[in-house]
Amino acid sequence: MRRAALLTALPLCLTAAAACAADLSGRYAGTGDADGVVIELVQTRTVVTGTITDQDSPATAMIVAKTDGADRAFGSARIPDLGLGPFRVDFSLGPDGLTVRAQGEAGTWETALFLPQAAPPPPEPPKPGTLAAELRAVLGALMRAAEPDATPAEMERVLGCTVAVMMAEINPEDIAIIINGAGAYPPEVQAHMEAAYPDMGGRLAACESED
Repeated sequence: MRRAALLTALPLCLTAAAACAADLSGRYAGTGDADGVVIELVQTRTVVTGTITDQDSPATAMIVAKTDGADRAFGSARIPDLGLGPFRVDFSLGPDGLTVRAQGEAGTWETALFLPQAAPPPPEPPKPGTLAAELRAVLGALMRAAEPDATPAEMERVLGCTVAVMMAEINPEDIAIIINGAGAYPPEVQAHMEAAYPDMGGRLAACESED
């Protein structure tokens, strides 16, 4: 899709995407102290998004990271339901599995090995009435208006990645501003978004890149 689609949809300046990297996409199950924890990752070029779930907790952590061009990714995790985060998290894919390093509230780092699991079914769209569903509806309408010739598969790829990145990195209050503005934002809102999320443009550009 042309970059004009996201420029129309978002109050953020986009930059060129970085080079391609190894694919970290997959479902991984924790071992040792991380037993019962599942990480699901989806990589779109250099952008990695996903979730962390724990069988002992109803909350879900949202992940967004960027690869180093090889088999590692560095980013953050946020738990929107509990208002926690962002926490730093690193991923390294090797022959033994996915090594995950996460930094807790106290600043200490924990490391765990996650083993590849069978691929899960495609993710379902966000539940109606949630912030993610409202964001998806607004961005989808704007993208379809800007790119009427885009195929459904192409639209879904870009839209899914974009919503995942924004929900993981942008505060709920600013997500609400984006939803309510629906593509029309005064200069002060544009300036706030660019100042608050200076790295967002490159990540969203990677979401829409066809390379």
